[in-house]
Amino acid sequence: PTCDPNLNFPGGAEVQGGSSGLNGVLRPLDYALGPEKGRNLSLGADYAPEGFLSGLVLSATWYRTHITNVITTQTLNQTGNALSNPSYQSSILVKGRDPGFQHALDALFASPQGASIPASAASTISFIVDSAARNAGTLDAEGVDFSAEYDWDMGDWGAWNTGITGAYADHQISTLPGSTPVDLYDTDGQPLAFRVKYRAHLGFAIDGFSATGFVNYTSHVSSTFSLPPASVLVNFPNYSNKVPAQFLFDAA
Repeated sequence: PTCDPNLNFPGGAEVQGGSSGLNGVLRPLDYALGPEKGRNLSLGADYAPEGFLSGLVLSATWYRTHITNVITTQTLNQTGNALSNPSYQSSILVKGRDPGFQHALDALFASPQGASIPASAASTISFIVDSAARNAGTLDAEGVDFSAEYDWDMGDWGAWNTGITGAYADHQISTLPGSTPVDLYDTDGQPLAFRVKYRAHLGFAIDGFSATGFVNYTSHVSSTFSLPPASVLVNFPNYSNKVPAQFLFDAA
C-alpha cells in the first residue's frame, strides 16, 4: 500500500559525469564540488625492553578519523532499494511523485548528457537520478595498527627473526543526509570488508644464507550480492555469500 506504482518495473535515466550532474535541476545551478574535511586523532606506544628480552620491539597505534563533506556518488546500482531509500532522495526525481520531474526530463534531453537518448524513450523514463559526484554526509573510522618484531642470535644456528604487522578496524561508519548510518564492518551483523589483516614472518640467516617464510591473514567478509535462484542453488548446496578467512603463504 505504500509502494509508488511508478516504481513497478521502472525505466529510468542516470546522469553521470564529473561533478556537474543536472545543475539547476537536481542541484543548484552554481553547484561546485568542495574539498573533504577531516580530523584525525591517534595515540601510539612503543616497547623495546633491554636485558632478557633485548631485540623485542612492540608497537601499537590507535586512531580515530572523522571526515565531513565526503565526496560521494549516489548511483542506483549501489543499493537495491535506492528509489525508496531516504538517503538517495536528494538526487532522485520520480514521475508522478515529484513536481519537478518533467522539468528535469526536459533539461536532461536538452543537455549534452541526454544527447544520446532517443526522444521516443521519454515516455518510458519513470525516474531520473543525478549520480555525478557531490559532497554529502560524513565518515567515521576507528581502529588499531600494530606490529611486533623479535630478533635473537642462536650462535651456531644463526641469527633468527620473527614478527607481525597488522591492523584491526573497529568501525567505519558512513552517514548520508536523511539515512541510517551504515558500518562497513557491521552491516546487518556482517563485515563487508576485512576487519583484521596481518602479515607475519619467521626467518634466519647463517653463513651468508638466509630464508624467510611469510603468512598473510585476512578475516572473513560477506557480500551484498543477492543469492542465485533456488533452481541454481540446488546444484551448489554449499554456496554462500560469505568469503571465509584466508591464510596465504609465501617465502623469500
